[in-house]
Amino acid sequence: SCATGVRVGMVDGAVASHPMLQGVRITRKSFTEDNASAAHGTAVASVMVGRDPEGRALLGNATLFAAAVFSREGGETAADAIDVAAALDWLSAQRVGVVNLSIAGPENDLLKETVSRAAARGMIMVAAAGNGGAGGKPRYPAAYPEVIAVSAVDQRGRPYRNTSRGPHIDIAAPGVDIWAADARSGRGALWSGTSFAAP
Repeated sequence: SCATGVRVGMVDGAVASHPMLQGVRITRKSFTEDNASAAHGTAVASVMVGRDPEGRALLGNATLFAAAVFSREGGETAADAIDVAAALDWLSAQRVGVVNLSIAGPENDLLKETVSRAAARGMIMVAAAGNGGAGGKPRYPAAYPEVIAVSAVDQRGRPYRNTSRGPHIDIAAPGVDIWAADARSGRGALWSGTSFAAP
């Protein structure tokens, strides 16, 4: 029942080739010189436009525009606000109407300005609320008013133990034990977190 032939975007890690993404049209662009593992980005992409375990397309005939912004910093994976801003500008230039951002970080003036500019152009942005738990601070870009902030619940509708909470949350979606692509094995795996609720 999902729409077909749509152009969707994501700002995340790199997206690797994977059987769950076979036949999906993907336009990739990297905004960082030091790409981190493609595990997270590939899993998120498969939830958005991949195939379920029975081989059915989740979003038939979609074109995915995948902007890679994750890099390695001191053994950790991080995204720079400048790279995220450039990615959103690129997606806007590609006429992508809906963008998933399974990224979460502190408030940033450049990111705030870029999000406002993208929203003014009509872009719908859906972002992971973050995995800071009940006492965690709001994470961005989800906490900006122009962005749809998504928290995670399990199969019974109970909040994921690590999901961020607060008045900025717009919606909760399944985000616990989500079947998604595993770029390391070439098969599928169960993933949890708001990153998998947002798509």
